[in-house]
Amino acid sequence: MEDRCTTGGAPALRLLRQAPGAGPGADAGSQGTAAEQWSACLRAEEVRELAAEERPTHQREARAARGPVLVSLRDVAIDYRRGRARSVGAPTVAGIDLDIHRGETLALVGESGSGKSTLAWALAGLRTPSAGTLLFHGGDGDREGGGESDAGTQQPARPADNPQDLARPSARRPAALRRRLQLVFQNADTSLNPRRAVSEALRRPLRLFGLSDRAGLPRRVDELLDDVGLDRALGDRLPGQLSGGQRQRVGIARALAAEPDLVLADEVVSALDVSVQASVLRLLDRLRAERGITYLFISHDLAVVRSLADRVAVLYLGRLCEVGDVAAVFSGTSHPYTRLLLDAVLEPGPQPDQPDRSDRSDRSDRSDQRASRPVDEPESAPPAEGCPFRNRCPHRIPGTCETVTPPWRDAGGGHRIRCHLELADLGPADRPFGTFDEPAGAPAAEPMKESGL
Repeated sequence: MEDRCTTGGAPALRLLRQAPGAGPGADAGSQGTAAEQWSACLRAEEVRELAAEERPTHQREARAARGPVLVSLRDVAIDYRRGRARSVGAPTVAGIDLDIHRGETLALVGESGSGKSTLAWALAGLRTPSAGTLLFHGGDGDREGGGESDAGTQQPARPADNPQDLARPSARRPAALRRRLQLVFQNADTSLNPRRAVSEALRRPLRLFGLSDRAGLPRRVDELLDDVGLDRALGDRLPGQLSGGQRQRVGIARALAAEPDLVLADEVVSALDVSVQASVLRLLDRLRAERGITYLFISHDLAVVRSLADRVAVLYLGRLCEVGDVAAVFSGTSHPYTRLLLDAVLEPGPQPDQPDRSDRSDRSDRSDQRASRPVDEPESAPPAEGCPFRNRCPHRIPGTCETVTPPWRDAGGGHRIRCHLELADLGPADRPFGTFDEPAGAPAAEPMKESGL
């Protein structure tokens, strides 16, 4: 096969998978069908099996029990308003109650401007919350200063039941606490020093937190580069000599250098090619399995979230709308805003069996009370009262959604939805999203046929 790949002519286009309902006599003339799969690779069957094996974590078994709480947020608010502006409107982020469990990946999703990065910055100590509590529950073996304080004196072990305050700015946090929470920035171009080589960017956290002696620094830098799929020779380059994807992987390696418990991953794969995204997602999942790392994974790409996350928290204008396991949020009963996000995802192939999205009369008997033309774009700031999604919601209840804060509805299994509608009125998304398996009813792959093209 290898000889044919290097010495033979260009391979012919061949049919790998027929469209559902297509007969065995399909030929090259029907290759425009979206559900068909064609390939010009001599090893297409082997590559297809390999790709199925290397898909990220959407097929992993569910955990029998969730780990202990690592970080807890209670009634957290973050306010960008200053001076007299505080008397108008509401805080940018408000009322956040959320737990992050050890060893899990919690995805934070929402449109641009929903407060995802703001919340991550607050956890990292780069933005001080205006209200609420943020606590780090470290567990056994924690130390206030990671063995030594900044002054070089040994610190006593911190009891497991004595959480540490994350509301303090990063500069006022103990060294060990700074080490255990690391942030990977969305924009790698501005998060790396343009005048320092890549290897120096990776050495700095190792020296700062005392994780390697001088002799071991080169070896540890090489290991970090290997972990994120970068050639070791790139360690001598400046950030400006790397591609955008390479710079982002350096940012991931720099966070991993501190050996953190929690990684705040802010759109870490949005700048990468699709094939590189898959490798980085597998890397993140492997590191979680091997090192017990916990992720707060911020993304607008629901396919990425579906493949990596255990749980999802949906944010709209700085307010939580829904929290639950990935399967429950993406395929079960969901908040109207979550349905909007899921229904907006473009998936290839025809959807012949999907219902008419304009017909939602079977969802509730309140259709005559609701707005018929919701606003398409989000507001620029959250409202002072009521439901923040009311102006875009196709199920708005006049007189209630504008003035009354919606209650939390318990859908079971840790799945919570914040809405005035009863759970019976909150149907699932029109197109259950996120399955990467073969389409329902699709026939098994037929032996590949040579195409005349």
